[in-house]
Amino acid sequence: MAQRVGNQAVPGFQNGYLYFFDRATIRAYSPEGSLLTIVVQIPDAEAVWARGLAIDTNGAFAIGVAFGASATVGWIAFYDEYGQPDGFVATGSYVPESLCFADDHSLWTFGRQRGGDYMMVHHFSSDRQDAGQFLGVLISEWLGSRYGPLAGA
Repeated sequence: MAQRVGNQAVPGFQNGYLYFFDRATIRAYSPEGSLLTIVVQIPDAEAVWARGLAIDTNGAFAIGVAFGASATVGWIAFYDEYGQPDGFVATGSYVPESLCFADDHSLWTFGRQRGGDYMMVHHFSSDRQDAGQFLGVLISEWLGSRYGPLAGA
């Protein structure tokens, strides 16, 4: 995943593309060397942050997005191979941070969620429907085992 180190963007690579994140802007160089710039815009959202992306074999992009006061609201923004918007999937308080397309064009995501138990891995079918959630994080059990019985539990 592209990230910042020393306040400089560090590139990521996927399916022959070289890409950089700068908040809600993604700059991606295709295998042929052409530059594609995508500025992620979520309707009625401020402070949008790109958290991760996947590039499909057909050149389509899926971008994991966080926004809100504490970056705790998640979406997946889809763009075609030309960088044009191609839909969204709202993921609620689950923020997808690592994304990968499978050979069947379905999408796998690994992410986080604040507060409560949740599933870290989400799978979306090629038509962007929920296809399953896996690898649960049981915050209540972890806190209980680490800190003893919780008050009111």
